[in-house]
Amino acid sequence: MYNDKFCRYDIQGLRAISALIIMIYHIWLNKVSGGVDVFFVISGFLIGTQFFRNIELNGTIPFFNFWSRILSRIIPTAYFVIICTTLLSLVFIPPALWKIGVNEFITSALSLQNWELYRVSTNYLARDNPPSQYQQFWALSIQIQFYLIVLNPNPV
Repeated sequence: MYNDKFCRYDIQGLRAISALIIMIYHIWLNKVSGGVDVFFVISGFLIGTQFFRNIELNGTIPFFNFWSRILSRIIPTAYFVIICTTLLSLVFIPPALWKIGVNEFITSALSLQNWELYRVSTNYLARDNPPSQYQQFWALSIQIQFYLIVLNPNPV
């Protein structure tokens, strides 16, 4: 599965622990954990290491190569989940709530879900409001936005 030359088993272990923390808190404790934060730190470490290695070897970061790899890994799965969520929403969500779903479909597809949740003042832990079916896309949205800012080939 992994090329031993490049595999960091310590990092894979941290990812597994982080996933377990998220599952335990979300499924059994109905709370939010810091597990996603761990994923952000791990991702930043791995991407940063790649960037520094590329800068050291080539004097630059291959912007389009990086984006093509990221998008080819993320887009198919993310859009599959978004489309399945949309189809299931049409079946299980009352038509009166479809407008909210349309807004969140669009913002999730554009990696802006975190801004949509902020715009509508979503309380992640509110029990009296129905949760957004796209709410979990906030983390991916933040990650994509971070890459867009950090990896802008034409910084302002």
